[in-house]
Amino acid sequence: MKTMCQIIIYVVLIALLGGCREKYYHDYIMPESGFLIVNGFINARGDSSVIRLSRSNKLSESPAEMMEQGASVFIESSDNEKFPLLETSPGVYTSLSFPISTSSKYRVHITAKGKEYVSEYTAARTTPNIDSISWEQEKDGVHFYVHAHDDTNSSRYFQWKFEETWETNAPFVTTLQYDRAPDNTLTGVKYRYPDGRADTTIQRCWTTGNSKTLMIGSTEKLSQSVIFQPFYFVGAGSVKMAVEYSILLKQYSLSEPAYNFMVMMKKNSEQLGSVFDPQPSQLAGNMSCITDPEEMVIGFIEVAEEKAKRIFIKRNDLDIWNYRNGCEITIIANHPDSIVKYGSNLIPSTVSQQNEITGAITAFTATTPSCIDCRLSGASNAKPLFWP
Repeated sequence: MKTMCQIIIYVVLIALLGGCREKYYHDYIMPESGFLIVNGFINARGDSSVIRLSRSNKLSESPAEMMEQGASVFIESSDNEKFPLLETSPGVYTSLSFPISTSSKYRVHITAKGKEYVSEYTAARTTPNIDSISWEQEKDGVHFYVHAHDDTNSSRYFQWKFEETWETNAPFVTTLQYDRAPDNTLTGVKYRYPDGRADTTIQRCWTTGNSKTLMIGSTEKLSQSVIFQPFYFVGAGSVKMAVEYSILLKQYSLSEPAYNFMVMMKKNSEQLGSVFDPQPSQLAGNMSCITDPEEMVIGFIEVAEEKAKRIFIKRNDLDIWNYRNGCEITIIANHPDSIVKYGSNLIPSTVSQQNEITGAITAFTATTPSCIDCRLSGASNAKPLFWP
């Protein structure tokens, strides 16, 4: 329950929105390859650091994120140490864990398309803990809030990211499979296993997603650095909370220049629709091109301590959720002609009728493949290590 004594700071969100756009006339020349966009941070806790590299489009082109592949990326310290990052997916570069010294400063060094780019050296910033994550169910869905504070008042600017994971269960099981002759001609259905048990390995799955918007906030105008603000929303009836849901929130302390850079990114995003669209403003980040000092580089890299907290929400924790999976069952005669006519795009589920004397299957149920195999909806049946 919210009280009057709680200080509410509404989050500054970069929503990837479209809307009306006025034509922008610029006075600088964009490189043919586009401007390099550097997104990420150096993890001050010594854990893996992740840097995303992409390219902006020309203003005349449709917005799309173009990942920068094949780059060479290193983290360098002011003590001349170098730590390589490996490209773990297109345009995403990840380091191994390495110790961060509080007496050193660090930067990112990138070589891409024959040019060298560096960020300014910065010292590690301490991030206060996340006190808690709360949620409230309203008519429109579930709203999430972050609670944090810094007794020292040294952290005034913040950024948040999150990773969400949800469990899905296929509503139907399958004990049957189609039977075929040696020439691959369909002959009917048969049990998947001799004992008639169901294949449960494809019934329970998990899906993971990451935050898509840039979330920042400031306590600069408050007497104390206290955070209580919304950061995410799951719409009513979403599949995400049909079984069980988890969200991992990550919090970072920013410097004032980094925060101001992200505010500028917010303004550009509202004008053009996405942080990966062409950027018309001269964004003053802390990245530069060594090879061509006149070339603009978009990005602000700092050494930030990451603090995280995870919560779980079970379906039973919610009021009426009204999730609808849209799955239906069809009864089909166990005959090749009937199967071709009614079941060619379906998966057999369970026995509907059997001959009382011979036990032969005379009819069976079938449904859409994704209603039996949860992996077909883009999920994985590998249970996450953190899942209860």
